[in-house]
Amino acid sequence: MARPNIFALTLVGALGASACMGTVRLEQSLPTTVAPLSSVKTLEVTGEDGAVLLRGTLNDQSTGNGKTVRLVTLSSPSGPAPTGTAEIRITTENGVSEEEVLMKVREMPYPAVCRLMADGKEIAMFSTSDKGKADLKLNRRVTGTDR
Repeated sequence: MARPNIFALTLVGALGASACMGTVRLEQSLPTTVAPLSSVKTLEVTGEDGAVLLRGTLNDQSTGNGKTVRLVTLSSPSGPAPTGTAEIRITTENGVSEEEVLMKVREMPYPAVCRLMADGKEIAMFSTSDKGKADLKLNRRVTGTDR
């Protein structure tokens, strides 16, 4: 008699529990097609139809000791909800940059497949939880030769 794949069952169970808890969490790599995060000006969250659900302009850079943090409040162009925040973190040392995007959205439509856009280019696709929430963490390492 064949034994079930316990790892697969555990993973599906963990993903189901996360969705039931009310927030979808996604961690993945940033695509190489996106410009260096230090030059990104706007972030948008769009729906499947391309309609802008959230938009924000990144603040000026806060720099110190090779670290840059850029913050943005994401707001709906059509009203008070949905809402979100995003943070870009860049750490540069010895010609290598660690780039990271952290985003939290709330009061989003559900079920919804959304896209996170940086200056009009898609950097991630995600789904919202049954409570209209999602947390994203995107990262990449960029060397001087990658730019």
